[in-house]
Amino acid sequence: DWVQHNLDFDKDSDMSAFESTIRMLGGLLSAYELSGEKHHWLVDKAVDLADRLLWAYNTSTGIPHATVNLKTKKHTNPKWAGGASVLSEFGTVQMELKTLSYHTGNIIYDKKATKIMNVIRRHMPPDGMTPTYMNPTTGKWTTDHLTLGALGDSYFEYLLKSWLLTGQVEDRYKEMFSQVAQGIIDKLIKKSHPSGQVYVAQFKRGAVIHKMDHLACFAGGMYALAAQTIGGPKKDEWMKLAADITETCHLMYKNTKTGLSPEVAEFRMGNDMTSGPPYYILRPEAVEAFFYMWRFTKDQKYRDWGWQMFKAADRWCRVEGGGYSGLKNVNVMPPQKDDLMQSFWLAETMKYLFLLFSDDDALDLNQWVINTEAHPLKIRRRPQTDYWENEWPPGPEEVKGYVVDNGHSSGAVPMPLSHLEPRDVPGYTIQRDTDAAGADLPGANNPVRSKDPFMIAEQCNADPNCRGFNSNGYMKMDTTKTGHEYGCHLYVKTKVD
Repeated sequence: DWVQHNLDFDKDSDMSAFESTIRMLGGLLSAYELSGEKHHWLVDKAVDLADRLLWAYNTSTGIPHATVNLKTKKHTNPKWAGGASVLSEFGTVQMELKTLSYHTGNIIYDKKATKIMNVIRRHMPPDGMTPTYMNPTTGKWTTDHLTLGALGDSYFEYLLKSWLLTGQVEDRYKEMFSQVAQGIIDKLIKKSHPSGQVYVAQFKRGAVIHKMDHLACFAGGMYALAAQTIGGPKKDEWMKLAADITETCHLMYKNTKTGLSPEVAEFRMGNDMTSGPPYYILRPEAVEAFFYMWRFTKDQKYRDWGWQMFKAADRWCRVEGGGYSGLKNVNVMPPQKDDLMQSFWLAETMKYLFLLFSDDDALDLNQWVINTEAHPLKIRRRPQTDYWENEWPPGPEEVKGYVVDNGHSSGAVPMPLSHLEPRDVPGYTIQRDTDAAGADLPGANNPVRSKDPFMIAEQCNADPNCRGFNSNGYMKMDTTKTGHEYGCHLYVKTKVD
């Protein structure tokens, strides 16, 4: 009742576009689907939130900024990231936006999500291992840091889960995942000495960093889910790796005085595990891996490990009067609480514990896929979309032999091609906004003055009212809405004779 009548997103507050997507947007959509799709006001709330979050996507590449003000529309990236966008944030919105497009019939959300994947795909290294930071203006990586921990984690699982969400139809997600899954094995999977503990390392500044975030424990569940759904010749290898990673995550709990995991496990010089930063904030990733491994193997040890973890949390983290708190140091007895219960304790950790000890029909993984905040979303087989092919600007491999025409319109009226002045960019010819006399059109940004092909224009993501392309390649506008802040740049791709 409170959500329906009192939840209001029209707040002058800077919000994480990523966290708001996976937690609030995903939560609203999951609640709608789990309740039998009877309460459409949940979708209305989701639309109100999503339309505000899309302001963060108003960049030249479509890679969203990290924070957005839900009232003023201001969006920006943090200084600590050097102005870059974070892989685990912009790469973890696809499931929620696709689901919202399904329930509203509005393709703009799906297109925004797929646009991000197009940019990632064009800049993907041969081994598929995408670094943690991307410049949202150029689409170029600004670091070589590779990790399945903080800054990288959920992007990798969403490659697999986005494919599953579509009923295993959008195969580009599967192809990208399979490439990345092997890249992780080749570059980051290590085995400690002398005990042979398998862990997911990091890579930075040209060197391996022998530590594993608790966040990276999700990889145990990810590889198990991939083995059971993609299968094929990699199935046994992926299941063995999933079991090995999950066992290491269990040891992160077992090896401490409290029976609770530190934030990071260190494998100094490749040796056996020691505790890194010793705080515990009620994280879910290990029990998430226990859940998937139990579902697919029915090995009792995974339930045993989950129960041991819960008993330790209940003993040391329960707060008198209600709730649970994190700990400042898992190796100090008695441990001191940090007086904070993270929202993912209820949303994820407790939910995965519930599912771990429930019958399989409590949540059928053939019908549901779980987002990174543990909100189940319904799997729906849907027609293959063409957003991958039709997103703009095209990559260099798609442009050879073509001309890309750029026209500007304040009312979605295409400019005649004769009014466009050619501008050369290496690899293709760009034509920019001019009038019949060759002067710049009023209000035209003309970003094609840049020699970087990924700074061509603001594109459709500069205006949430854009509705894709018509048969001629021009963008269509929702003319029922007014007050556009940006012009919407239009594109046509025509064959060069």
